[in-house]
Amino acid sequence: MKSHENELSKLREEFQGVPLDHVRLEFVFSLLRSHKFIDPFFVPSKYSIYGDKSQKGLRCVWKRPEEFMEGSIEVFQNSIDQSDINQGKLGNCWFMCALCALTDRNNLIARLFETNRTNSAGIYRVRLCKNGEWQSVTIDDLIPCDSSTNKPVFSENNGPELWVVLLEKAYAKLHGSYLALKGGFAAEAFMDLTGAPAFSYFFKDYEDEVESLVFWNWMVTWHNQGYCLTAATDDGVDEDSGMVPGHYYSITRVEYAQGHYLINLRNPWGSFEWEGPYSDFSREWTQGLKAELRPKFDKHDGAFWMNVYDFFRCFSRVVVGKVGFPYEMRMRNLITKDREAGAIAREYYSVSAAQRCQVVVGLHQEDERSVGVEEYRRYLDLGIVVLKNHYGSYSFYSASPNNITDRDSQLEVNLEPGEYIIVPISSGCSLQVPQNARPPHFNFVTEEGVLHPTIQSTIRDVFRRFDMDMNQVLGPQEFISFAHRLGQSISEADFWRVICNKYTSTEQGITLQGLYELFTVGVEDKGQDQVAQWLEQLGYLHLYSVESRAVVLSIHHSSPLECSRHHMDPFLNELAWGAAVQHLGETVSSRGGVTLYSFKHTAGCSFVASNSGSSKALTKIDLRDSRNVEFGVKSGVNEKEVPPGGSKVLEHIQCKKDQTKYSWSVSLQVRK
Repeated sequence: MKSHENELSKLREEFQGVPLDHVRLEFVFSLLRSHKFIDPFFVPSKYSIYGDKSQKGLRCVWKRPEEFMEGSIEVFQNSIDQSDINQGKLGNCWFMCALCALTDRNNLIARLFETNRTNSAGIYRVRLCKNGEWQSVTIDDLIPCDSSTNKPVFSENNGPELWVVLLEKAYAKLHGSYLALKGGFAAEAFMDLTGAPAFSYFFKDYEDEVESLVFWNWMVTWHNQGYCLTAATDDGVDEDSGMVPGHYYSITRVEYAQGHYLINLRNPWGSFEWEGPYSDFSREWTQGLKAELRPKFDKHDGAFWMNVYDFFRCFSRVVVGKVGFPYEMRMRNLITKDREAGAIAREYYSVSAAQRCQVVVGLHQEDERSVGVEEYRRYLDLGIVVLKNHYGSYSFYSASPNNITDRDSQLEVNLEPGEYIIVPISSGCSLQVPQNARPPHFNFVTEEGVLHPTIQSTIRDVFRRFDMDMNQVLGPQEFISFAHRLGQSISEADFWRVICNKYTSTEQGITLQGLYELFTVGVEDKGQDQVAQWLEQLGYLHLYSVESRAVVLSIHHSSPLECSRHHMDPFLNELAWGAAVQHLGETVSSRGGVTLYSFKHTAGCSFVASNSGSSKALTKIDLRDSRNVEFGVKSGVNEKEVPPGGSKVLEHIQCKKDQTKYSWSVSLQVRK
């Protein structure tokens, strides 16, 4: 790091006011002159490897490709192939495996690179769909290498091409560190790399379909549709068979040949292959099978075949990345704390379908693996309810049964011609401060002169909450709203004349880079306590998000749809909750025409009362005898008047952060 410090300080001066992720790279080249680029926002330091974690063990030096590669170095050399991908020591097989699956659709990888040729400055730009929105990421080509071998510590190049190590670095930058990529879900990687929906199918949930080979037929259909497939092994898989427990593999072929059901897979490590039936050179490979399938046998490429019965025995689930939808929409929303409903979305959506349409609706939130997020902005439970609009009266149409992952909620549905309402729902239980919360104990600005990774993470969240049009800048009205929250009054003229001249901006408004600068100047001029107060005014108490979360709603669809957004009506929120629990929840108790439903979700459980009687009912629940829970509405006791034919959210609970199990006990009282 010492060798880069002087260069960094010079580069920071050169790039002051330059919106790195927004300008053409040719302009950056002109500023660099003969210098190599060093990313001032993802510097070659311990923070970029470990984030806010205090860990040791990796002895890293940062090197340029020409220092650890031989030959003529390219971003892509010849074609994009699975053999290009070799996972290193990071434990990110979930990401590497998704990359492997995408190599059959080279265009999906190639389109991620805005810079597809090497350059003497060592500056590159890629585009990823993170937290539900497409965004450009500018990086340098300094790669963490082992100090003893001078080879990359994480993903390893297979030949003199850069695309894998650059993509991994850009992904690490979006999360705040390389270590943040350790352990994960292939479905999430698919979404981030393609923007497409992805679903996990656990075999334990489809036992009849697995046994009857109906699931095999699904896999054939998915493969033939061009979807990307991966599979994860069971934790108890036999290692002596050559399989790695709890590990992701890509599926490259699904074939029925001469009475055999066979699957071709690849370990992203590029080694450790299946050694059972149909493995490389095994006796099951007859001349007829070889002639029909033309398998490639190489004990050291990580690729192998196995039959479907061994596949279902060794693996626990298949992940399907449903690429190929011709239409896509993305819109920002806010989930805001609400004292009556727990939480309420800022907007709902009206959708009009002129013809039958396959649709996947997704709700995407900030990734908890990113630096600072798991501690200060725990995942919200997210749900999607679709209501059919019958000229102003609404009926249940479909709802997401649960989160596809903790991070994303997705609903796959076929819409018949007609009018629909899409309502995001959440309990909002995570919008509260833990009882043991204390002010942060670290300096907001590090010894390198940049904002601490956790503060950067918080400011990114602030930026997303005000960037409602998702154009990666805060325009005048968005910034005026931001300033108003800090008790400052600013005119549009002053925004352009003062703010945009002082902090990094574009012709559309101030960038995230500029907002970093604003807070850095705030620490230097007014002190850390004042900046902490700013953050509290913005809804971050001791950095914990207690007011609202930015989410992105995506709609992937097979034929054109018309969609408009509207300010949320609390009545629609209650209606959506009532419809969801009546179709997907469980009946807890019923009396006086009022039915109390429970609705389980990833965060915990919600309780909603529906009144089937002809008169209003005063309904009270008491959950105070529950164990190890946090309450989302009224601390366990709540009483509401439920109108005839209507529903009311009464309470939400979730497991306390420091606990692994919880239980609930509820009593119900109804008075007419």
